[in-house]
Amino acid sequence: MDMSAYIGSCQETGFTPARGLGLLVLEMIQKGVIPQEMKEGSKLVPKSPKLWSPELINFLDITSFCSLNDVKMARHCKPSNTTHANGV
Repeated sequence: MDMSAYIGSCQETGFTPARGLGLLVLEMIQKGVIPQEMKEGSKLVPKSPKLWSPELINFLDITSFCSLNDVKMARHCKPSNTTHANGV
């Protein structure tokens, strides 16, 4: 899938959730295993967060609740907690 075309087509709506992108990344790093509660809308967090970079953890947090436009423009939504490495 051409992500730039997908993001471009979604911009017309104003707020297209980035959650699908976060779920895709989570599925890739966890070899296809995503807990049911994450599929249903809870915060996206890898099973073993200490194995991953702070940037990946922050990306998953952002894609949990923000729009594709926020991700594309590198603007960060307010994280759901304050324990992120970058202090966002």
